[in-house]
Amino acid sequence: MNIAILGAKGMLGIDLSTVLQQHTLTLLDIGYGDITKSTELREILTLKQPHVVINCAAFTRVDDCESQKELAVRINGLAVADIAEICKDINAALIHISTDYVFDGTHENGYFEDDIPSPINTYGYSKLVGEKILQGEEIEGRKIDTQELKWYIVRLCWLYGKSGKNFVDTMIEVMKKNQEVKVVTDQWGKPTWTMDAARQIQLIAETLPESGIYHVSNEGIANRFQWVSKIKEVLALHTILIEGHSSDFPTPAKRPMYSPLVNTKLPPMRSWDKALEEYLS
Repeated sequence: MNIAILGAKGMLGIDLSTVLQQHTLTLLDIGYGDITKSTELREILTLKQPHVVINCAAFTRVDDCESQKELAVRINGLAVADIAEICKDINAALIHISTDYVFDGTHENGYFEDDIPSPINTYGYSKLVGEKILQGEEIEGRKIDTQELKWYIVRLCWLYGKSGKNFVDTMIEVMKKNQEVKVVTDQWGKPTWTMDAARQIQLIAETLPESGIYHVSNEGIANRFQWVSKIKEVLALHTILIEGHSSDFPTPAKRPMYSPLVNTKLPPMRSWDKALEEYLS
């Protein structure tokens, strides 16, 4: 199978390249400007003729999205329309990576695949634009017919991995430099290792099930304090952790307080703590 990965040098893209290495891969290191240049992208994908295109390319700096809304919507949302049109023309399936941030974080039971999104920040809205476009809805002045396209929206939650800036590595650095560290207890989610997520996306790419929305995350729910406590335990660090709240760390973008993704369509993944242990080993 010929598979193209957009954003192949990003945190998820690198692990996808590893788990999919038995296939013929077209690895495109697409930057912010490149993904919006549909002519160049069309030429490459038409030449390579992939069976599946996995779109990992995104503007993921959540706080920066607040001051660069137009750019965020163009990259995370409107560019998806161009990619989808190309995939239709070359008869390729499209797997588009999205996020738990399309939700507002108020559902006490987490979020199922068919729950109605309600983003509370620009990043979440920009990713929702891409989702709506793939579902054939009109948004931000764009609408395309996706009935003849095999499409998959894959929502991820609290992603971390070896090949990019992430919460786990940041907190390790902070704990090694400070005797006391405050961590919030009021943000809940499902920490997810990119390698495990990549294996689940591999399953979608190789089997091409029914088009639709899929939730991919390690099982088990944790708040950020519990997540950091597990990191501290595994690495045997001596930092004193102090419970805090989101109000202690004001940011330009609001974060959903409770956004675990519930998976009802794919085989369950291993627990977040077991995945974290392997990541840190």
